[in-house]
Amino acid sequence: MGKLILVIEDDDTIRELIADILKEEGYNPSDAGDGARALELLAAFTFDLITLDSSMPKMDGNKFLEKLTKQAPSIPVIVISALPNEIKPHPQVKAKVAKPFDVGQLLAVIDKYIS
Repeated sequence: MGKLILVIEDDDTIRELIADILKEEGYNPSDAGDGARALELLAAFTFDLITLDSSMPKMDGNKFLEKLTKQAPSIPVIVISALPNEIKPHPQVKAKVAKPFDVGQLLAVIDKYIS
């Protein structure tokens, strides 16, 4: 089984696209439509990496990162967002990828930071 990646994205189409790309590359993605659901998954599973959208309902990317620091402080995060600069500097954010993204670029960034 491949490395576990949590895809946090409120747009169903983009979330499914990212998950499909990751599956094709041998990763094992799980997905969440918002930060609150992502925290539930983090309580149940140990992920190797997280991809994070910045603008989401219920809990935006910055609020999610605050909670992530307490719950899982060692998981690297890749921000994938139309507005990546909305995310404040955070030690777990290793890279930011702007939407629309290039699949090759996204995979290169993920490959670089997955443990």
